[in-house]
Amino acid sequence: LIGCAPVTFSSTLCVRYGKGLTDNSSLSLGEDEETDGDGFNPVILSPSSYSRKINHFNQYPVLEFRIVNNRANCPPGKNEIWDAQVTAILKLPKGCETSERRNSLPSDQNSTNKTINCDLILSPSSHPYFCRTWFLRHTLDESSPLLKEEVRRHLKERGPHKGWDSKLNNYQDIRNGLVEFTSIRIMMSGSSALSQGEVYAEKTYTYDDVFIGWKFVAVCFEGDEETNSFRLRRRSKRRSGGSVTDSKTRVDLSLMHDICPQKGANYEPMVADDGAP
Repeated sequence: LIGCAPVTFSSTLCVRYGKGLTDNSSLSLGEDEETDGDGFNPVILSPSSYSRKINHFNQYPVLEFRIVNNRANCPPGKNEIWDAQVTAILKLPKGCETSERRNSLPSDQNSTNKTINCDLILSPSSHPYFCRTWFLRHTLDESSPLLKEEVRRHLKERGPHKGWDSKLNNYQDIRNGLVEFTSIRIMMSGSSALSQGEVYAEKTYTYDDVFIGWKFVAVCFEGDEETNSFRLRRRSKRRSGGSVTDSKTRVDLSLMHDICPQKGANYEPMVADDGAP
């Protein structure tokens, strides 16, 4: 039997671009990512660009989400998910396929289906020791199925060594360049350290879940940096006789869905729901 993985997916998909890609303040110490000494994060670039550090302003925009381990604050040995793997399936409306995509589709999808399914590359797509938070990203470059055909063609004509067109470094052009996809289905699997069995979880995002020019708020903290909400929960647990672990790195699970504007202040305004007052 496959159990339910004790994880939570972020409720939104953030797109960081331009100066927002040089802002690593959302990655606090203890999160499952590190940058090298000069603040450059190579995972943000497309795979073909890992070997060269192009101008930050010309980096490709990156779509990202995160997964948080709900047992992150439990003692070691009881919270880990081993050999975690994530795959993503992109569902596009029938009219959005390019000739390149159409030729690569199975024969059954080239028929009268109203939607088309294709793989969406995420990085990193595996995590050997998932205990706290896990950021997954997709690069919006010339090979991304999330970009409209004319944008991909333009990027190909520029050449990969030039990266993203700086004239498109604004949320309006990035939004206009995105395909209005039907859904992105995320599937995660791994082995639970607690149950010693296979676990699984999935999340489906839609086009309306994309926020351009926004980033995730940090949820990990060290020692005295704990947030008020976590401090209150810890005190409450002590009063009730519950155990409190001595692990220094903590995760404030109440912040996992929170986002804020990226560096540079060029972010897409949030639109209130129709039913909002």
